[in-house]
Amino acid sequence: MTSPATPALRPEHPVARSLSGLVSDFALDVVGDVDDVEVTGSVRLNNLFLGVGIALALLSLGIGAIHW
Repeated sequence: MTSPATPALRPEHPVARSLSGLVSDFALDVVGDVDDVEVTGSVRLNNLFLGVGIALALLSLGIGAIHW
């Protein structure tokens, strides 16, 4: 019995790429850069906690979806 699935399309001899080039292509280095973030007086405390709460809720939904 043969498999009904089509074979995977993979190049026989892929071109070697550096990780730094891949990161710069997809702008992944910007995602985790929070070193220069400061809480200033222009952000009210209730808005800050609301944003942090929403971010944690979405993070937990994502982690739960992956874990499930």
